[in-house]
Amino acid sequence: MTRKKKNRQSPGKSEVVEFIRRPDLSILSGSIRSIPFALWKENMLFADAPDTELKQLTGSFPATFRQEHITHPVFVLVASQTGHFLCPCSTKGTPGQNRYIREGCRLINGRDHETDKRSYLVETCSFTLPLDKRFSRNLIYLGEVPASCIIDNRRKS
Repeated sequence: MTRKKKNRQSPGKSEVVEFIRRPDLSILSGSIRSIPFALWKENMLFADAPDTELKQLTGSFPATFRQEHITHPVFVLVASQTGHFLCPCSTKGTPGQNRYIREGCRLINGRDHETDKRSYLVETCSFTLPLDKRFSRNLIYLGEVPASCIIDNRRKS
């Protein structure tokens, strides 16, 4: 009597490595304050990017410096192994010209955060953030923005 081997597919090495590198952030949720660059992905939202550093990285944002607000959130447009492509967010924008994160959006895998204002993605001031801790030391991870919270009413030209 011979036994037939069951045809089980085991995960490939790259799938296992990817699983180890990308832990389930929902388990940690509210306790996450910062995360390593390797775990960043598209649509993540971070708070407290210093305006002085944003001005240096973008060349033009923010247009003015205020004493009462000295930071802005940043949004990950593209995550890459060589540097992440981000844009600053602002409460000032135009719905027909800028995509925005809607007010009341419940972020996932983060600090149980709900957006309290409409936050415009200032994609005209996008920049690549070097994979260097000096550039991200002040950022506070808020969570991932669900695609359903990103509103795009831009007019086609």
